[in-house]
Amino acid sequence: MSQQELTLIVAATRSMGIGANGSMPWQGLRKEMQYFARVTTRLPPQVSQPRQTIKKREKKLRQCWKAAPGSVNAVIMGRKTWDSIPPKFRPLKDRLNIVVTRSAKDSMISPLPPPTLPLTEPLRVSSFERALACADA
Repeated sequence: MSQQELTLIVAATRSMGIGANGSMPWQGLRKEMQYFARVTTRLPPQVSQPRQTIKKREKKLRQCWKAAPGSVNAVIMGRKTWDSIPPKFRPLKDRLNIVVTRSAKDSMISPLPPPTLPLTEPLRVSSFERALACADA
């Protein structure tokens, strides 16, 4: 696996809580959600590669994970976080959604639409390491 640059975004209370009674411990974080969308859809400068390199990456993604074409950021989340996203906002658009869940088999890949359409389901993997490998494809 090549060296990857990661940007981590965590929403936590002052006491490091990330949930309360099956939901988030706060409401109405419009500005924070806009920040999250901006950061996770912004491509780093090195992604502005020659078209040939992007085409090779698209081909590798389609062969390995059958993902949508083009350079996109991956958003890796747990299954409960995925479930907490309102269905009308799933999957997070313009990003490769990867869900880490115990119920995934390493070879399990959601049925995917033709490469010209966005993914309607996340890629489900059984470990964070597998998620990183998928994001690196």
